[in-house]
Amino acid sequence: MSDRTPLSEAQDTPSTQEERVPNRIDLGGEYRADMPQYHDAANFFELDHTDRRAPETLDQMEYLVSYAKGVTGSEDIKDALLHLKALKSFMGVSEKGKGLVKKMYQWARLDSRRRDITKEMKLMHE
Repeated sequence: MSDRTPLSEAQDTPSTQEERVPNRIDLGGEYRADMPQYHDAANFFELDHTDRRAPETLDQMEYLVSYAKGVTGSEDIKDALLHLKALKSFMGVSEKGKGLVKKMYQWARLDSRRRDITKEMKLMHE
């Protein structure tokens, strides 16, 4: 018995076509961002090779970029990175790499919560 599947049976099914996501590269299942934006952000945070693939760091970096895009109202990665640069300066953080991502992530999460609470408070006064 052969381990090969006939071409007629091996055609892409709808489920396998949906799993393919354009502009994404699979590097062990941990890499979820498109290549240029991912490297722009990783270079900004000065992440080393190992940290660039760490799932927790990737999640935090992805959150930070989304947060910055939301604050700036722009989908451009360069605008998001400029906002993160200003935030880093405002926070007075001198760390690099994973430590920088972690501190900025914590700050961004708190700021997001503060913004949500402020909105809820405004709704109460109206």
